[in-house]
Amino acid sequence: MPSPFQTRQIARQIGGPTYNPTMLAATKVLNSGDDGQIWLIDLDATFSITLPKLSTVSAGWNATFHNNDEGSGAVTVSPATGDEDTMYGHKIDVTDTVAIADSDAIVFAAASLLGDRLYCESDGTRWHVEAMSSVNNGHTVTDSD
Repeated sequence: MPSPFQTRQIARQIGGPTYNPTMLAATKVLNSGDDGQIWLIDLDATFSITLPKLSTVSAGWNATFHNNDEGSGAVTVSPATGDEDTMYGHKIDVTDTVAIADSDAIVFAAASLLGDRLYCESDGTRWHVEAMSSVNNGHTVTDSD
């Protein structure tokens, strides 16, 4: 059985619902209604994006973030308060792959290039993340513990 993400991909291929990318250049708190949204990040500013509380979304809820405008800012994507240490997955850049476990945030750093991306999907209790950058340290991973 396909995952919710795969189901959406199949739906798009056969002319199903599409999700229009939305530009994001200021602090944003996401909610359950943002499921499947593609966000285009503007790195001309420094701001934060907060994922919804895990208790408010179903397994399969996801969002994708793309660097759409290089700049000197930094954009932090993190779980909601109370959901700390729930990011798991991997970060891939030009020369390195890093495991992400018990992490608090993924940051689009000022070094991030156009097209770098972050994908976040909930399984209901954790955030599964994939950060990909075409430059070393385009993303950084933070953990406050």
